[in-house]
Amino acid sequence: MYSKAGIAYVDYFVPDQEILMEQVIQEIDLSNLPASFNNKKEYHQFVDEILGVKAVRMSITDDSVMLDHLVNRMFQRTELKASDVDVIIFINEPDRIKGENFIQAVKHRHSMENAYFMNISGNFCSNGEIALTMASALLNGNPSIHNVLILGSISISDNKDRLFSSYAVLGDGAALVLLNRQARLKVLDSVILSNGGFYNIKITDDNTLLHFKFTRDCLSKMIAENDLNTQVISDIIIQNANPLLVEHAMESLGLNTNLIRKNFSSIGHLAYLDMFVNLKNFTKGDSSDEKSILTFGMGFSGTYA
Repeated sequence: MYSKAGIAYVDYFVPDQEILMEQVIQEIDLSNLPASFNNKKEYHQFVDEILGVKAVRMSITDDSVMLDHLVNRMFQRTELKASDVDVIIFINEPDRIKGENFIQAVKHRHSMENAYFMNISGNFCSNGEIALTMASALLNGNPSIHNVLILGSISISDNKDRLFSSYAVLGDGAALVLLNRQARLKVLDSVILSNGGFYNIKITDDNTLLHFKFTRDCLSKMIAENDLNTQVISDIIIQNANPLLVEHAMESLGLNTNLIRKNFSSIGHLAYLDMFVNLKNFTKGDSSDEKSILTFGMGFSGTYA
């Protein structure tokens, strides 16, 4: 029996350049505001007071530059060789990146020619959790696979696309995660629920009740399937976004929301990369920390993990 897969290394990159929320909101049309807001002033007040977002990070380079930086840093900081990477999982949404299929170029530039790669998309902001689940399954089920590298990037070209309903404001950045069986920070289990009825959902619609139901169902299933004693959880990591819905769902299941690590105001919501960003920040990248960490990610198209 193979040991459980775990996270051996995690890192992220965000650009230094910022764009103020005042500028973002000035550039958008009223039609781009979430349905629950009547005007730009009302929405700006919500972003400022509830989300606490003053500015988000903005990339002025190609996504591959951010990923190159992370890959170089990983090889400098670890004993991993390019030839040791067996699988690369790239997470993205086609409309959130600059350029097409650049991950092949990143792979070639860093001589990771032994690795095959796959793309995870369609789950939007929960793509990261899906990728982590896939990487764990590959390591736990195939003895010939030793190292799985997850790469992801997000770069928004049009500032009006940074507004993600009343949930978040999108920033730019990239993240990298290395999984293997030697890591001490183990991936113990994951639960994924998907509602196909959300296939034509609009970001500006208010779907709070449906999101609450499936958020609660996903968390409840995780607790039940693992006979989880919620007292053993030392940290809860959620997305860098409006925490109210997730907090209410967790409270209804007896989870201690004081354990939630909040980081949503500093760099913006990096979509499917938030879990990795927060894991790096709150564990200081030290995989030897023996903690019971619960993470949760939600994709607006109806995927909960």
